[in-house]
Amino acid sequence: MSTDLLERFSQAVSSATSVYTKFALDYSPQKTDTVYCFVEGNEDIKYYGFRLKSSLACEVKHYICRGRDTVEKVYEMISDKDEYIGAKQACFIDKDYSKSTSTNCLYVTPCYSIENLYTSNQALIEILRSEFSMADNHPDFIKTLYIYEDLKKKFHDELTYLNAWLACQYDYRIQNNIKTRLCIDETLKKHMRSIIRVDMTGIKTFSDLQEKESLMNLFPNAPIIDEDTIASMLASFDGQELGKLYRGKFELCFFVQFINRVKEQLCSKNSTIFSERHKCTLSVEPANAISALTQYADTPKCLVNFIASIIIKPF
Repeated sequence: MSTDLLERFSQAVSSATSVYTKFALDYSPQKTDTVYCFVEGNEDIKYYGFRLKSSLACEVKHYICRGRDTVEKVYEMISDKDEYIGAKQACFIDKDYSKSTSTNCLYVTPCYSIENLYTSNQALIEILRSEFSMADNHPDFIKTLYIYEDLKKKFHDELTYLNAWLACQYDYRIQNNIKTRLCIDETLKKHMRSIIRVDMTGIKTFSDLQEKESLMNLFPNAPIIDEDTIASMLASFDGQELGKLYRGKFELCFFVQFINRVKEQLCSKNSTIFSERHKCTLSVEPANAISALTQYADTPKCLVNFIASIIIKPF
């Protein structure tokens, strides 16, 4: 193992130990109603915290673990100790490109990440109803959903190769026990700007994200994946709901831009798309999207069941 990998692995263990220590100091067997919630990052608290608070009439202590690996490590450390068998432990991680599934106190999203839960048709419907005061049978309501479906399909078509390549990179990292990760969001930040045309008739093209050579130029330290492996991954995408499968931060970026484009048109007196003007005060940007839209995001049935199971713990 290289020096860099050893350092990163050491940091992960150190981070898990730090979180575990905070939990151990907080834990009291007398506080039987306290829920100890472990999440990957700050944004996760905004999503899960809202739903835990709405469902559980008890104290919830949150611990930010700074990554999926740390959440899983803390989960193992607590589960291995008999003295914590009565703790109402709730750990939350993103599925990413893995095939991971939830266990009795480790919840795994049914989609790539929590961001995907913000971008469904139902989430858009709730926003149109609440923020734009639009009835379901209004022509502008129906047209907005149609445009969203059309642009979302085009967006997915543009990013299919990228997502397949990233999924292969994930598999390679897991199979070879590599701790380092690609700086995806920072590297592709510029690509995610101004995705949707102002007139909402189409989206930008991502031609440099649709071939391996270009991606290797963007990520020069990434392992080389052969074309057959990528082709196999592309084939595995067939028939799947891509809005749940693809990288969530990209999906949310697209969704936020769509909401803002719709707002520009629906709130305009001279819209070239919609028949009426609809008022809306919603202000959403990528930086505040998780908190601003959390009440409209999907709450999967599996999450409802997981939260309900916390009430009857210990196991």
